[in-house]
Amino acid sequence: MILGAVAVVDVTPCVGLPMAGYGARGDAVSTGVLDPLTASVLWLRDPVGVDVVWVAIDTLSVDTTTAGRVRNAVASAIDVDPGAVVVCASHTHAGPAGWTNAQYDDVPRSADEALIKELIARITCAAGDLRLEPVSLSWAVAPSIGVATNRGSLHGPHDDTAGTLVMSGPAGGPIALLVDYACHPTVLGADNLRYSADFPAAARRVAAGALAETAGGRSPAVLFLQGAAGDASTRFTRRSQTPAEAVRLGGRLGACVAAAAFAAGPLPADLRIGLRRADVRLPVRPPAPIADADADVERTHAQWVRLDAAVGTAAERIARTRHEGAVIAAARSRRQLPESVSLPITAVTLGPVGWAMLPVEPFASYGAAIRASRTSATTRVIGYADGYFGYLADEAAHAEGGYEARSSLFDPAAGDRLATAAIELLASVTGRPAVRSA
Repeated sequence: MILGAVAVVDVTPCVGLPMAGYGARGDAVSTGVLDPLTASVLWLRDPVGVDVVWVAIDTLSVDTTTAGRVRNAVASAIDVDPGAVVVCASHTHAGPAGWTNAQYDDVPRSADEALIKELIARITCAAGDLRLEPVSLSWAVAPSIGVATNRGSLHGPHDDTAGTLVMSGPAGGPIALLVDYACHPTVLGADNLRYSADFPAAARRVAAGALAETAGGRSPAVLFLQGAAGDASTRFTRRSQTPAEAVRLGGRLGACVAAAAFAAGPLPADLRIGLRRADVRLPVRPPAPIADADADVERTHAQWVRLDAAVGTAAERIARTRHEGAVIAAARSRRQLPESVSLPITAVTLGPVGWAMLPVEPFASYGAAIRASRTSATTRVIGYADGYFGYLADEAAHAEGGYEARSSLFDPAAGDRLATAAIELLASVTGRPAVRSA
């Protein structure tokens, strides 16, 4: 018998605070709330007492220190091993800056200790009210076309599917969905000064509303996990950067998730939970000489301002962010960076379904490589989990020289190493040897 419980809590802070996500906002502060920022806790326990707890937060990122504090607080509240708790950020660009702490100071960001304490307190309070009950689980992978694409190239690689885990209560109706999808929550642009989860808010609302009737009128909780979204966004699919467009695209995803939930196939009632953690040390890419980095800033700025494209178009956004990446790289060239960093990764399995949880913004190609290893019957790749170390850009991205590659701490070889480590960790949990690409 599988036991489960879920809780959702509003964690929206007061307005008037700096916002995270866009350097172009400058010193502007939040002026209101478009939709509440939430944190959700999903707790599962298998027949032999093994636990996994997902904590999903509407925030730009969670650094390793904050993730550890959340993990320990939740574990204490429900009396589980802290290692069973995985903390994930949705990567919304419309949350408070005070929740985020740069892993390294190349991107100036000031965490607000009081805000973080309040966030942890609200999550802990919600977790403390959880009570396990018998549940059943089902699984589906939902195709979702027209929401996101590769943001560097319209026809570049992108995972157009949403993993959907459905948890149903004793009465048979769904009480929770755990959804993952790869797309930057950047429908709302830098001009938005209202707190919002961006398109995931509408996706959760639409999916929950569609399933409420089968749950006796009670809308199920919907947790959103961010996928391999390093090079995925709505850049080529959005018609505008407005709240209405976030609702349209999120609603499209939510409808696909609801359809998948209705058709989801049951997972075994006696399935076992697998969970294993590892630390992977990756070399940090040496910064360019200061003179070269400064020249790149000037060159990319000139390319951006010369571009004959309207502000907000895909071409203008690519040129602008390329320049922003050069600015980050130039700032980094003036700082002493470590030779290597240690990244926490986690593998979670529920019977035939596996999740690779990574503390980076993984590119689609790395997600595809991990999924193709077939270390579980179905594998999902989650970014922004248990820490934040920036972009994991692939070889093609480094050759093209876009924002993600310019601002990344890592070169493609490090990305390959992390993907291999994730594959090996999943294989160690499932016992299935990885399928190696030719």
